[in-house]
Amino acid sequence: MRPARFAAFLRGERRNMLAAVVATLIWIGTALAFVGLVLPQVMPLHRINLAAALLLSPWLALLISGLFIISGDNELAPIRNALFWALRCQLAITPLLTLGLALGFVATPLWLLVSMLLLLGMWLGSALVVRLIRTSVPTASAPVRWILAAGSVTLVGLMIWSPVFPTDPLIWFFLTLLGFALGLIRPLSWLWEVPLALALLAGARWGLGVAHLRVLHPVSLDELCLLPLPGLRALLVAACSADLDRGGAWLLVVANHPGQRGAALGAVRMLIQQGTLAHHLLLWLCRHDLGRDWLHTLAATTAHLPPLLRGYTALMGVDDAGAWPDVIARHRTAFMQARHVPGGQTMLMLLDTGSAVLTAARWPDATAALRALPTAHADTDMSDEPGAIYRALHLIAGAAADDPASTHSASTPPMDTTSWALTGWPQALLDAITDHLVFLLTIEEQRATLE
Repeated sequence: MRPARFAAFLRGERRNMLAAVVATLIWIGTALAFVGLVLPQVMPLHRINLAAALLLSPWLALLISGLFIISGDNELAPIRNALFWALRCQLAITPLLTLGLALGFVATPLWLLVSMLLLLGMWLGSALVVRLIRTSVPTASAPVRWILAAGSVTLVGLMIWSPVFPTDPLIWFFLTLLGFALGLIRPLSWLWEVPLALALLAGARWGLGVAHLRVLHPVSLDELCLLPLPGLRALLVAACSADLDRGGAWLLVVANHPGQRGAALGAVRMLIQQGTLAHHLLLWLCRHDLGRDWLHTLAATTAHLPPLLRGYTALMGVDDAGAWPDVIARHRTAFMQARHVPGGQTMLMLLDTGSAVLTAARWPDATAALRALPTAHADTDMSDEPGAIYRALHLIAGAAADDPASTHSASTPPMDTTSWALTGWPQALLDAITDHLVFLLTIEEQRATLE
């Protein structure tokens, strides 16, 4: 259920390939032994038929895997690609195929043909899902899967009710297409994932640690799940509220999940709406590469985003010091509306001070903006990032007032109460402020020399 992780494992050392083969053989041997021992106890199955099912199913699974082995792979070497598909098909197809063949021997031939065509379509659909997920943009696989599944079901419906196509000869093709749609959407896996997700949500509400529940959640176990998992957004919100570092890391994992990234955006919307972690979460995302990439992707692909999130994304994309005032002016309203949540006053103070200093044409105008900095607000926690920003601004203001020549060194204040340093767009804006102050100070010195 985690093909990307399995492919990454096979890309490692050669002993990883041997370990994968041994593990697959153990699993297949155990599954076939279970089928061989249990089925004769519950139905009248001849030994020859049972032996035929046990012997044929691994070879038929290997035959199906050949369809994808010959298509090649851009990431895996040929031998590793062949091993990936061969082992995956053995794990996913052989046990179920053995059961289907064994049941077919005691059922009617029509039942055997119907079940095999449905299973063939499901296997082909699942294999295509794996191929889509292992592309360079796995998160784009979800809409493709929905479109292909809807197209398959629509095609079946049109063929059944259309007077142009004869129904009887195409009924077998209909079954394969229906199985193909089921393989793309994977509703059978969703049936066991929903109760597990709900049970974990209930456990979180009963006081169990969300960090421990994360490893058991279907989103962590299944890269192929497409249908929405109930309670995932609430779990993400609870995880971020309990521990922002761990919760944020899980949020980014879900954001990069091929089928569940909508829950991550929903959790961010909820956290921003609640307000308590709005600035802290967005600052945390801006500090991490995966977080910055995700925010840029959201800004480019999502039409309706919270204004505060879009403001952080726009500020994060500023790479020219002269563009700061315009970007700040466009998004100041969002920060103004969020000024009453923790960290909001400090972030608004940073934007207003930056805009005032960067638009100042003379040194007195810039220092006047620095002298107007307010004192600490009740929501300012000096041990978090907004607190560090507050200290940095006041250190810059103090340096400009006491010793203007040392202004530039004040942009990186000592972080004595926290284990991280300022990064991302807040540090870039502080650097732009200090650079502009040094520029204005140089102009004043030149004017004094000329006078």
